[in-house]
Amino acid sequence: MAAEHPAPQRFAVRPWSLVLTLFGAPVAWVAQMTIGELLSGGGCRQPLTQPVLVVVSLIALAITALSGVTAWRQWRKTRGEKPGHAVDTGEGRTRFLAMTGMMEAALFAVAILITGIAIAGTPPCSAQTEAPIGSPPPGMSQGEYVAKLGDCVSCHSAPGRQDFAGGFPLHAPIGVIYGTNITPDPDFGIGRYSEADFRRALKQGVARDGHHLYPAMPYPSFARMSDADVAALYGYLMHEVKPVHALGPKTSLIFPFNQRWGLMFWNLVFRHGGDFQPQPQMDAQWNRGAYLVETVAHCGACHTPRGLAYEERASDRSSPLFASGSDVDKWYAANLTADPASGLGRWSQADIAQFLGSGHAHGGAAFGSMEQLVENSGQYITPSDRDAIARYIKTLPAHGETSKVTAPLPEVFEMPGAGIYAQDCAGCHGVDGQGTPGKYPRLADNAIVLSQDPMSQTRLVLEGAVTPKTAAGPAQQHMPAFAQLTDRQVADVLTYIRQSWGNSAPPVSERKVADMRGFLKVSGP
Repeated sequence: MAAEHPAPQRFAVRPWSLVLTLFGAPVAWVAQMTIGELLSGGGCRQPLTQPVLVVVSLIALAITALSGVTAWRQWRKTRGEKPGHAVDTGEGRTRFLAMTGMMEAALFAVAILITGIAIAGTPPCSAQTEAPIGSPPPGMSQGEYVAKLGDCVSCHSAPGRQDFAGGFPLHAPIGVIYGTNITPDPDFGIGRYSEADFRRALKQGVARDGHHLYPAMPYPSFARMSDADVAALYGYLMHEVKPVHALGPKTSLIFPFNQRWGLMFWNLVFRHGGDFQPQPQMDAQWNRGAYLVETVAHCGACHTPRGLAYEERASDRSSPLFASGSDVDKWYAANLTADPASGLGRWSQADIAQFLGSGHAHGGAAFGSMEQLVENSGQYITPSDRDAIARYIKTLPAHGETSKVTAPLPEVFEMPGAGIYAQDCAGCHGVDGQGTPGKYPRLADNAIVLSQDPMSQTRLVLEGAVTPKTAAGPAQQHMPAFAQLTDRQVADVLTYIRQSWGNSAPPVSERKVADMRGFLKVSGP
């Protein structure tokens, strides 16, 4: 009589084992990040961060190791069956989950170590020092002056909407991010914010309801603002700005960028706060300029190149990358360093101060987003603060590009684009590229023309521009759009400008023009 083989037992998994395998490691990592965020919320490390971080990280690693071991044991059990044993559905699923759990545990163990190192690398908090103080112009409150210095209205207002009611679109690499309503409306604005809520949003990038703000809002710069300036700004927005009961467009990014919780990790790695520390070896004017450029006016947020994670690659003059030029909303924010070609090396301190107040200086004129800044902010900055900003900027170390300025050479043959320039451009900018001071900008040895990236010049030709309208500056001028030119013609005339009258900058490709035309949605000939 043939012996009967016992039926194989179905592989059983305890529920707690399965939960630990799949959720132990990620929960441990999120807990570590949350505690780290609380301990370094202002962008600096609190006194107890170090010992607490060590304990929390060890616990997180222990939980992760336990989940990995549990997953490994489950995998070993499924592998221990006899050859030829039929794998039922439950056993196969368990084997898959066990392998997933092992890989997950290894991944999160690395994440926990990186997070711990990032938090430990956050600078320690120090006792707040008195930030250099500036006085507002007559008839303006301190809070309104802080708002002018920060140019809040430009990013929190949009055409057709009231000031500070939100709606301004910023085109970031991850999608369009809209400025929010910061009027004191209780439903759609910040009317329910306490001063502590406001300080947390401004300096830590966390809204009143706990959701994280995208770093298009320059809270990494504001993190070092003085408590006095934060309180003054809060008072102005709550008591001097009219509430606007209107909801602006909602920021809606694609996955995974719509997962704001991930910004906790971004903040741990890239937000370095602490209070502004004046440099004792520098005088009061320089320190005031440093405070304004690095914090309230957040110049680096636009003028400093960004990394792959959209982080500013430098936060102050200790790095030559700080304020060395960057792509912002399809404009090229100029190089502010001492580079003699594409930067401000040939500008004097007085030139920079004059430009901030009027939008015109050293043969140049403000355009694009800088035109808005001069109108909404620069012209209201006191002369002493403009001088302080200019003094600080003149000390930024040069960060050069390949462009340069040489002695003008006679043309031995007519370059492509010369005819278009003579027909459409020379009437305002001159056949020699010298322009008209205070009216039409000079193109010869112009820092923007010499920029490595021709983005701004391309956009100017296709879209046109206006110069700032200020109380004390020259009359506003309008540059018409030349979208009727073909992409090849635009590329030729820009290359001609960038390589004439002593200019020596890289040529402009037809592809660059086509990309900009597509972004602006302007039709060609």
